[in-house]
Amino acid sequence: MRKLLISFFILILLFGLASCGIKEDAKSRIERFSNISLPDDMTEVYNYRDTTFTGVAGQYTVFKLKEESNLFEEKEEQALTEVEKDNILYYLKDIYKIPEKYYLDFDKEYQYVTGNENTYAFYYPDDLELKVFMGGHWFII
Repeated sequence: MRKLLISFFILILLFGLASCGIKEDAKSRIERFSNISLPDDMTEVYNYRDTTFTGVAGQYTVFKLKEESNLFEEKEEQALTEVEKDNILYYLKDIYKIPEKYYLDFDKEYQYVTGNENTYAFYYPDDLELKVFMGGHWFII
C-alpha cells in the first residue's frame, strides 16, 4: 500500500511539473483566460508574461492588425476611471518593466473591453494596434 501511495504521489508530481512547461501562444492564452475573442489576422509585436507558482500570471501583449477592424464597436462604452488607468500604467512601467514604446496611450482614440482575470483589451484604430493587459489574480484596482 505504501508503494502505491508513493507511486501515486510521484505521478501527481510529474504531471504537475509537466503542466508547468506547456507552451501556449499569447493570443490563445489571452482568449482562454479572459474569454475575449481576438481576431486571427494579426501579428504579435511584443509579449511579456509574468511568472507565478499558482493562479494566473499577468501578461501584456501588443498585436498589429493587418486591416482596420470594428473589434469592440458593439460593446457598451464606459470610461476607465483614472485609478484604473494609473494602476495599469504602474504595472506596465514599474512591475512588468515594459519598454516605453509599447505603453498604452490614453490620450489617443481607443476602444476597449474587459474580460476575466483583470483583462483589458485596447484597440487603437489609427495605429491598427491591439494592446492586451492581463493583470491576473494579483492585480488590484
